[in-house]
Amino acid sequence: MSWVSKRQITPALSTGEAEYQALAAAAREVQWLKHLRADLGLPCKLVTIRCDASVSLSWCADYKHEPRAKHIDIIHHYVKDLVLSKRLGTVKVHTSLQVADTFTKPLTADVFWSMNGMLGLVDVKELKPPSK
Repeated sequence: MSWVSKRQITPALSTGEAEYQALAAAAREVQWLKHLRADLGLPCKLVTIRCDASVSLSWCADYKHEPRAKHIDIIHHYVKDLVLSKRLGTVKVHTSLQVADTFTKPLTADVFWSMNGMLGLVDVKELKPPSK
């Protein structure tokens, strides 16, 4: 698992564009991790990014030029190249099942603990000490 938080390198004019930029940043991180694994002798096959942003996914998968995206900096279209060349997979996930929200959004306690359960995380207060 890898997680990072930083400012976007170019300003976004819409939410869809911001999500596309974030998807492109995630794709660059995935490629770096794939190369690291290969250097360690642990090559991996196709990695799939789970995304809840329909606009971003459509910009990645669409072969035709998207007029609404013509102003987006070329660096962000790297993810589109990876998807079209089958070096990266993307899949739509419903927002209610997006476990990454645990790290990025304020959530109610019920949703937070539900998503932590999906990640396999537990509340340390519920753990019983080992018996002797």
